[in-house]
Amino acid sequence: MQDRIPGELDYPLNRRIGKKSADKIEKQLGITTVGQLLLHVPRRYMERGELTRISEIPFDEEVTLIARVQSNNSRRMQTRKGMIVEITVTDDDDAGALGLLHLTFFNGYGALKDLQPGTRAMFSGKVGIYKHQLTLTNPNYVLLSDEADDEEEAKRPIPVYPATAKLTSWEIKTTIDLLLDSLQTERLRDPIPQAIRSREHLMGVADAFNAIHRPAAIEDAYKARHRFRYEEALVLQTALARRH
Repeated sequence: MQDRIPGELDYPLNRRIGKKSADKIEKQLGITTVGQLLLHVPRRYMERGELTRISEIPFDEEVTLIARVQSNNSRRMQTRKGMIVEITVTDDDDAGALGLLHLTFFNGYGALKDLQPGTRAMFSGKVGIYKHQLTLTNPNYVLLSDEADDEEEAKRPIPVYPATAKLTSWEIKTTIDLLLDSLQTERLRDPIPQAIRSREHLMGVADAFNAIHRPAAIEDAYKARHRFRYEEALVLQTALARRH
């Protein structure tokens, strides 16, 4: 869903988020405008209270998952200076070893402090296998509190974006939140006429962007996704009609 809405969404990213952040997004995702990034939609959503089924995560791919720390320990490296921090996380399933993921951090002093047993966090990295165990080496992570200050925020689904090893899903979310907060909605042009939106019970474009990136409930995200798919079909049909 790219390059369809003129106006506000045509702005170069560097004019909204700064050159450094914009250059990183362009290098990792090939995205250069506000509209292209807002149309880089989540591939799925996770409920804040749920844990990802570890037995179902794909091997040799970049993944984002929520898990709970089961154990935390460190040991000195034998062949060089420094230490290795080993964290085991679980999905609280009754799948035994299939419900465990082993994380390794080299000189991971921060991970040793942050990832205490019982802590719930979102992890991002490439899944590998070591000694017949699923592993993530030096994964990125962000801690998730079980006691949210904002009850409504605690109920919001977490969007998971197509990401890369050097640009995590939550970095993309943070940037998109900044764009949404600064978006000049009065300058947005909606490709779907009001009459059609009313007839088909579709969201307006500004509401759809908010609903797909930070839905209050998972149903809002699905409604927004339906709206953008309808838009794609309408734009395509209009282009074909003009060609004929």
